[in-house]
Amino acid sequence: MIKGKSIIIFGASGGIGSVLTHVFVEAKANVTLVARNKDKLADLAKDLDETRVLVAPTDATDPEAVEQVFRKTEEEFGSVDAVVIASGSWGKPVSLTTLHAEAVEMARKHFEEHFLILSVVGRVALRHFVMQKGGLLVNLSSHAGSDHTLSGNDTYGPMKAAADALMLRFRSEMKNNGNGVRVTSLVPMIVNTPDTAKALGEDKDKAVQPEEMAQWIIDHFDDSDVPPTVPFHSAVVLKRK
Repeated sequence: MIKGKSIIIFGASGGIGSVLTHVFVEAKANVTLVARNKDKLADLAKDLDETRVLVAPTDATDPEAVEQVFRKTEEEFGSVDAVVIASGSWGKPVSLTTLHAEAVEMARKHFEEHFLILSVVGRVALRHFVMQKGGLLVNLSSHAGSDHTLSGNDTYGPMKAAADALMLRFRSEMKNNGNGVRVTSLVPMIVNTPDTAKALGEDKDKAVQPEEMAQWIIDHFDDSDVPPTVPFHSAVVLKRK
């Protein structure tokens, strides 16, 4: 049951994050919206039940700033029951033909968006959940993390793979402590978002819909255990060049 529960979404202003936000609020959950761009968060919040939404523009690579988000959420809603990390995007494809400067720029971007934010937010969230003896940590990963043949995947995929490894490490430590904290990665193939809609064209309905991932979280919110990874398969493949 997600009604009345409190969820922090990091990357709420992005395509997937904004859809998750709408679904959770419609299901009567309380949601804290986190991203760097306060204007995008404000625009997102306009369409939502204001009594169930807390807007928290934050640099999620700053541990103290993330701690403050947790404190504000508890003050507003009384608890933090789940954290969903939906930050980052693919951006420019990177291959051996990419200019060195561009490749380094994208490597730094993908490191920050897909690994560093998870490292910071995950540590803060898990410490919080351990103290309250329960909670759900969800990271949105990608099939690109394990697809070594995908063109243009020289930085995005490796950072997603590193994030997946960190989530498994988090999960192992939580399960060994037997503290009721659950950790899982949702792993979609091609997702129908504004970032991919143009490339997908008429095939967008064959892609993974963000609502599917939101519904999985709702359906399994109170499970005593969750799988380490949950794949979402697409009937269409977007080829990066």
